[in-house]
Amino acid sequence: MSELADSSSREVRLARLGVLGLFLINGLVTASLVPHIPLFQARLDLTPGWLGIALLGVAIGAIVSMPLTAQFIERYTSRTVVMVATPIYCLALIGPIVAPSLPILFAALVLFGLGNGSMDVAMNAQAVDIEKRYGRPIMSSFHGFFSLGGLVGAGGGGLLLEMGLAPWAHVSLLAAVLLVACVPALRVALHGQGEASGPQFVLPRGALLGVGVLALFTLFCEGAMNDWSAIYLRDAFSLGPGLAAMGYASFSLTMTLGRLFGDRVVARVGRVLAARLSAALAASGMTLTLLAPSFGVALVGFGIIGLGLANMIPILFSAAGNSRTMRRGPAIAAVATLGYAGLLTGPPLIGFVAQLTSLTTALAMLIVAMLSVIAFASIIRRA
Repeated sequence: MSELADSSSREVRLARLGVLGLFLINGLVTASLVPHIPLFQARLDLTPGWLGIALLGVAIGAIVSMPLTAQFIERYTSRTVVMVATPIYCLALIGPIVAPSLPILFAALVLFGLGNGSMDVAMNAQAVDIEKRYGRPIMSSFHGFFSLGGLVGAGGGGLLLEMGLAPWAHVSLLAAVLLVACVPALRVALHGQGEASGPQFVLPRGALLGVGVLALFTLFCEGAMNDWSAIYLRDAFSLGPGLAAMGYASFSLTMTLGRLFGDRVVARVGRVLAARLSAALAASGMTLTLLAPSFGVALVGFGIIGLGLANMIPILFSAAGNSRTMRRGPAIAAVATLGYAGLLTGPPLIGFVAQLTSLTTALAMLIVAMLSVIAFASIIRRA
């Protein structure tokens, strides 16, 4: 198959640029919450266990919205859904930062998760369609822009907070800028029709179920980086919120680089071997981070984790989007929903284990998750 037909090449290239922009915006919003987590933990005097319960709201919102988003994609197309979900997600960043109590924080994080889940499924459905038009692997490039947004969101947000910018001012200004920036990206998103009618959301079966479980392990680790990296660095090395956010920034930097070059690696070695190598790197990086004698060594460890996890979700979502047993929208939503179950169990589980033992012990569970991916990666081929 040729890379692009001449009649549609301009439309698809523009759509790719637009969806790259949406992944960038999604990463910016997601990571901009990171430097604020230690702040609202301290402001509301939350123990690790209660913080874990609060962060559970993000995953609950995402898991509720993902199967619903699959239905909306089938009925209204992914372009329509992403046009609604993107501004909602940008504005939802403000709520957790200004929440005056734990119940309101939890509700704000549920809304944050709702926006993220809907935008995530819709923009990945767009990316799968564009990848099919190109006729070669390009999924990692989309997720690379998400990671680039994560780098800018965590690093830039931490720097601004370290310089004395008020938390509410940071998120309000960012939301306003992103609302303007998303307009041109949404205008060129790929046009398409909803898919054929039928069951709107079903659990994946067979090998696709295994892909969903691997996504669960992967997003368990990604969620831990998002929710707990700043807390870990703050406690381990007595850092302020700006420097504590640098762990996630290091993670996002290497994840960005890994994803920008990941399509070539996947095309050369195949999805299964790429997944195993990725998981081995992530497990090694987590081990180095937890044994790190200094802040600098811990940053290197976070970077290795990012490089390892870089291409896991692109590999798994691409496999789901090309499934032979389910249609694209429901397949991506089903795998993504199982993946977000890792976020559902991750925040409270890490918090509770940290409460009973230590955060170091709790984060060691990530190593076990990555070893499980190595053991069962062959399921990707059968999907």
